[in-house]
Amino acid sequence: MTLSGAAPGTAGFPAPALQPEQRALHNLLERDRMFTDRLRAETEALGLHAIELDTGTTEDELADRVARLFGF
Repeated sequence: MTLSGAAPGTAGFPAPALQPEQRALHNLLERDRMFTDRLRAETEALGLHAIELDTGTTEDELADRVARLFGF
């Protein structure tokens, strides 16, 4: 954190490290991560099945995972 001048972001006020848009995106991604972590923990605690996806998962791969999970 840097400190400087007389207005917010200066004179003893911490200078913001991120622009508002960057901070908003960071906050959104952090919220999503926290939600995913909580959902994963609850799913495991309840003994439920879950299918984790990433951006590289194709529709065919997902269909295969779901079919295997349901025994098709």
